[in-house]
Amino acid sequence: MYGIDLHNNKDRSFTIGDNKCQKFAFLPFKRQITVSKVAPVNLELEIFKSEQLNEAEISLHLNDSQENELSSLLYDHKKAFASDREPLGTIIGHEVDIILNIERPYPPILRRPAYPASAKSREALESHIKELLNLGVIKKVGHNEEVEIATPVIVAWHNGKSRMVRDFGALNTYTSPDSYPIPKIQIALMQISKAVYISTMDALKGFHQNVVTPRARKYLRIIVHCGVYEYLRMPFGKKEIQSFLGFAGYHRKHITDFASIARPLYKLCDKDTVFEMAVDRVKAFEFLRQALTTAPLLLMPDSKLPFNLYIDASGDGFGAALHQVQIINDKPVEGPICFISR
Repeated sequence: MYGIDLHNNKDRSFTIGDNKCQKFAFLPFKRQITVSKVAPVNLELEIFKSEQLNEAEISLHLNDSQENELSSLLYDHKKAFASDREPLGTIIGHEVDIILNIERPYPPILRRPAYPASAKSREALESHIKELLNLGVIKKVGHNEEVEIATPVIVAWHNGKSRMVRDFGALNTYTSPDSYPIPKIQIALMQISKAVYISTMDALKGFHQNVVTPRARKYLRIIVHCGVYEYLRMPFGKKEIQSFLGFAGYHRKHITDFASIARPLYKLCDKDTVFEMAVDRVKAFEFLRQALTTAPLLLMPDSKLPFNLYIDASGDGFGAALHQVQIINDKPVEGPICFISR
């Protein structure tokens, strides 16, 4: 029961529900009210909501009870979320190791000097280095330490913003690959077709959350004009045209005739092909970029329902579309499960 103090309530009334005709009068309550217990306020929860959930987009379909339950659940696992005090998380129980397939002395390509940089780029590099030092991602290598492997870095500029770029291509050439079988995301996603609640989360600076073994740190050393630094956590690598194709290829099931569209870009990646953005390659890049932002929504497959397979072929390749009719909002709707092309 709630007590409400209303001024001038003598002639006021209220209604309940949609019945506007039936009105109720306020009952005067003149007895002295004694507060026996005050509900405790969780100050840490309120701080968490104001500092870490202030930019979170919570569904408007949740009622107050559901929203409070969600906030409490997130608060119970608050260490999983970044904050100003702890901006970077750490994967516990696993360290990334690097094993080279060559013996000492290492080839000169693995130990290169720092690239020359302009005053503007040097200032940007120093800013990036300072940020990584503060986050505990890198540490400076002492002048008395032997440096057998060092990768130079450059600064890339885009729209006035700088990014520190490392090219570990030479190191990758002499690194033994990790043969552990990684689960396929596409197969995992197919298992959640009947899920009621689905949450998506993004790991902040995902690579940097992986700790590197002490032995592998000496391989992940970078050199700049102000010294040599080694990574304590996994670094990001250089992004080129292969990165775009990898990103687009991951979403190829969303794009009709992906293989035929992307063929000019795949030819560009051949080692004997001169890097030249010809008209057909520019068109392929622009078409894929547009397709990634306008791709149709895929249905999650239901193994208990029949599937419809549509196929087509030409001299450049073949394509197929797997569809299914599912009940959505009490209506049968046919939609794509995936697109396949080669």
